[in-house]
Amino acid sequence: MLAAAASLPAAASAQTAVASTALLSAAPLDGGVSTTPTAVAAGPAPAGTTPEPSGTAGSPDPSRLVHVLSRDLTTSGSTTVSVRVRGLTSPVAVELRVGSEGRKVDDAEVQPGERITLTGTANRGEKLHLLVHRTDGGIETNDIAVGTVRRIQLRQTLASWYGPGLFGQRTACGQTLTRGLRGVANKSLPCGTKLTVRYRGRSTQAVVVDRGPFAGAREFDLTYATAQAIGFHSVGRVWVSA
Repeated sequence: MLAAAASLPAAASAQTAVASTALLSAAPLDGGVSTTPTAVAAGPAPAGTTPEPSGTAGSPDPSRLVHVLSRDLTTSGSTTVSVRVRGLTSPVAVELRVGSEGRKVDDAEVQPGERITLTGTANRGEKLHLLVHRTDGGIETNDIAVGTVRRIQLRQTLASWYGPGLFGQRTACGQTLTRGLRGVANKSLPCGTKLTVRYRGRSTQAVVVDRGPFAGAREFDLTYATAQAIGFHSVGRVWVSA
């Protein structure tokens, strides 16, 4: 792995940063070899921290029977939504519904530790809930509000990802690059610009935190956390809202 060189002055341009900063060819998440250089250097003042996306959750809530791992409630060309959950300590039945008593979108039985994705069709403005009850004789139930379906316009573009070897350094937008920083690098969008990134049916929200990529015809470089959230492992085409 290459180590980044000394930070540049805050007024330095992205192009200067490329010339003066050692660039990393990040290894793909699946352990192969790949290439996505992105400058990580001091830049303008921070544009705000990356918001925690509504599609992810931290530690499991002890009062819940399942842990919501991710959710994609944005629709573009289709009306498909998805919610991914992990079973906790008891076997349960899970229903994804519109409201607490409305139309059923999908259902599944989930064992402790098992990960399942519920998918189905939903319309803009519908509020989705997960209704959960134990199947082992226990009486506990959950009614988990998942969120409201929204419609966005997405376009396809070429992207890559980066991170390992650069964690702890400052991005061009002023943040500290960490394994959990949900963001993207782009050459021209203003720092702090919010966007949705989708790949093979999985979406996440991110903000512009860095400048790059500076290889090939790629338009976006996804941080490690963004790539992990959508299962993006190398270089390829993603859908973005920006």
